[in-house]
Amino acid sequence: PAYRDRQKYCDELERIGREVIESESCFSLKDLAVKGNDIMALGIPAGKQVGEMLNLLLDAVIAGDVANDKEDLIFFAKKLNL
Repeated sequence: PAYRDRQKYCDELERIGREVIESESCFSLKDLAVKGNDIMALGIPAGKQVGEMLNLLLDAVIAGDVANDKEDLIFFAKKLNL
């Protein structure tokens, strides 16, 4: 029984992974439509704060709170940075 449970779990992970790849979903910082320079243009200083903002944006895209679109992400980042 334990083997079957693990196999079912692995099969489900594989299915989800294929869906993500096929849909070209954003699941890493390199997939974001904005980059560090875009964030610095909003007045956020280079360094740790830029990375933190990019990670917040990635989390928001993954959660479905914002589209992985440059204009949408910049607008969202401005709201976060208030």
